[in-house]
Amino acid sequence: HHLYNHVLLMGHTERLDDELAKASVYVLSSRFEGLPMVMIEAMSHALPVVAFDCPTGPADVLTHGVDGLLVAPEDPDALADALTRLMGDRALRADMGAAALLTAAAYGPDAVHPRWEALFTELHEVRRSGAAEGQHA
Repeated sequence: HHLYNHVLLMGHTERLDDELAKASVYVLSSRFEGLPMVMIEAMSHALPVVAFDCPTGPADVLTHGVDGLLVAPEDPDALADALTRLMGDRALRADMGAAALLTAAAYGPDAVHPRWEALFTELHEVRRSGAAEGQHA
């Protein structure tokens, strides 16, 4: 397709934050994901995301049309169309990027740590009250 003058694949990097800081959009072409941490990292750089709506992962974090675009799984033409849409609309990229930053904040340590602490406290209390009931039996 004669893309050699237009596309440069940079290869592996140890400096992901630096690369994300230079980007305008993040594309996640995974066919399967758990919790897509790399996508959340990209969103923390105010990057809108284009991703396949694979069975788990991106849709658990991303809200289509708000902080990025989800496309049909394994449909590269849809992925390309969504990417083209974002590349051609600076205002949409900025709006979705700002929303992506807010979404990413919900997964940061300040948001997640208290939830983990509450869960462990609750589990400890349940275990302790179960042990106390066992002593009375």
